[in-house]
Amino acid sequence: MISRIERHLEKNIIAVLVVLFIVSLISYLVAVLFYVWAFRTESISGSSSDWSAFGDYIGGVLNPFFAFLALITLIMTFHLQWRQAKESKKDAERTSVEGRFFKTVGLHHSIVSDLKIYKESGDVLASGRDCFRIIYSRLFDSFQLLFPDPKLQQRMKMFAQRWGEVYESYFSCLDHYFRNLYYVLRYVDGLNDDIRDEYVKIVRAQLSAYEIVLLFCFSLSDIGTDFKAIIEKYALFQDIPKKELNLLNDYLCLYSIEAYGDLPHKYPKIDFKQRIDADEYLAEKFNKAWEEKL
Repeated sequence: MISRIERHLEKNIIAVLVVLFIVSLISYLVAVLFYVWAFRTESISGSSSDWSAFGDYIGGVLNPFFAFLALITLIMTFHLQWRQAKESKKDAERTSVEGRFFKTVGLHHSIVSDLKIYKESGDVLASGRDCFRIIYSRLFDSFQLLFPDPKLQQRMKMFAQRWGEVYESYFSCLDHYFRNLYYVLRYVDGLNDDIRDEYVKIVRAQLSAYEIVLLFCFSLSDIGTDFKAIIEKYALFQDIPKKELNLLNDYLCLYSIEAYGDLPHKYPKIDFKQRIDADEYLAEKFNKAWEEKL
């Protein structure tokens, strides 16, 4: 309520000052008229003592009132200056936060741009963001996940073993990438609520479908546990394309439904519901297979 009144005063400060001036003028006229009515004479006095008495009357009646109005005006002025200084400081802090955020995002882009995958001959096979396509293809092409074993536990173990092989093969690319992405998200996680969601959307918009799938796999491992909590908190998987959802269908239950944002409403036929037995048993199988491979 107080803040609303303060904002109203800030927007209408000129009108407030005009009202105070009119109130002062009316008060002066009322005092003069009351004096004239009380001590009326047929003509204007030429005596200096009469005028002195009139001046004492006006000063005695109106000076405290005018002093009070001046005090109100002074308090309003100081308050508005304090609010402006506070807003300026807040803007400066926001500018500093924005600068640091976009600097970290820029660093992340540099890391992605510097990624390279080499052929056995030493020639460059892929560079930059195209590396994720190569790693994604290595993870899924001709993989038995496309022809799943009837037992879910066995499929989970196969998937974990496959991811362990892929992560080991491309460790130099993926390790630095995931560590820096985690740093960016941790920085955003520590910001104020009014800008945090906006920055999360910016980070999420930088991720390709290939990156999201690789992040999905990485965060199921022991070293990605902290990443998993941030993913679920900020719905980082809500942009997974339907094709990839079908590939990961058996394992969507390993994350809480919050990780998928609006996808459960968009694809109601897909089961996103996290199951305790899957979270405890299958994740254990995943990490065991991961440890065996590494």
